Amino acid sequence: MSLLIDKVVPSVSSSKNSVEVWDPLTKSYANSSSSHIMGLIGHLVTMTHGTQSMFDYLGTIRSLANEFALIGSLVPNNHLTLHVLNGVDNEYKKLTTVV
Repeated sequence: MSLLIDKVVPSVSSSKNSVEVWDPLTKSYANSSSSHIMGLIGHLVTMTHGTQSMFDYLGTIRSLANEFALIGSLVPNNHLTLHVLNGVDNEYKKLTTVV
């Protein structure tokens, strides 16, 4: 943790408010390269429920959505719903016909 603090503090020490702290951190740590975006897309479209709990599965999808948002590439909720439903196992397939 101290290593992270050593790297972050110099870039935000003169900030007067949270916006002045957040903006440089976002620019420094948000990787919006095309290879990163393609990796996120690949992970989202191949994500399956598998052996995870439903809570963990949905949490992983939400984390991916947050990563997209962080780099300025929002995924619409209806697309997220589609990816969630496509990735569930047989136990939840009946739910997909209702939605």
